[in-house]
Amino acid sequence: MVDWNSPQTILANSLTLVKLIHIVDGIYIWEYFTTLWFEWEVLVTKRRQWRWTMLIYIGTRLTALGGVCTELVGFNLTTRFNCQAWLLSVYITCYPAFALNSLLILLRTIAIWERKPIMSVALTAVWLTNVAFLIHGVWLPSANACFVADSQKAKLNVLMSTVTDLILLFAMIIGVLRLQSDSSTWRMLYRHGIVWIFLATVGLVPPTVHLLLPQSRFTQTHV
Repeated sequence: MVDWNSPQTILANSLTLVKLIHIVDGIYIWEYFTTLWFEWEVLVTKRRQWRWTMLIYIGTRLTALGGVCTELVGFNLTTRFNCQAWLLSVYITCYPAFALNSLLILLRTIAIWERKPIMSVALTAVWLTNVAFLIHGVWLPSANACFVADSQKAKLNVLMSTVTDLILLFAMIIGVLRLQSDSSTWRMLYRHGIVWIFLATVGLVPPTVHLLLPQSRFTQTHV
């Protein structure tokens, strides 16, 4: 039987988590720079017409990149540093990325529903609720703690983000299925980008399920 509260197990799990974060962050950095041509065509060559929604798109990518870089800096420094400032910086960069990402899905869904007032108001209310939870989720850790002592504090925050994206996703799918098109259903869903949004939303399910499971508090790690 594994003793999940033993220092050795906690250390091994922490190292595994850090390695996983490096892999995921590396994938995002690779994806960011391999798709940087879009910003180049919008801001430099002007090959693409500027639209105000592009500001949200670019903001989402930049805040996510900032969060990724901030995480990597904290995990790779070998000298003492202010853990409170580092963890707060991670939240300040990552949480806006979450909110802006959901906003892009919201705008896409409203457009698919042809800006119907009822759907626009209802879905915007859902998104604003998610933003409120994200703001509430920005907490300061204990002094000199590089990790949140009780991960259950993030339960409602992560759960609301998952529920919000699921609601927007299903509303988008229903809206697309209402459209009259000669294309097959799967081709139509792919053309509207729903396949990629579905994959991104599914990625939120494992951490949400993990937080909902009964578990003991994590031990604080100090520098």
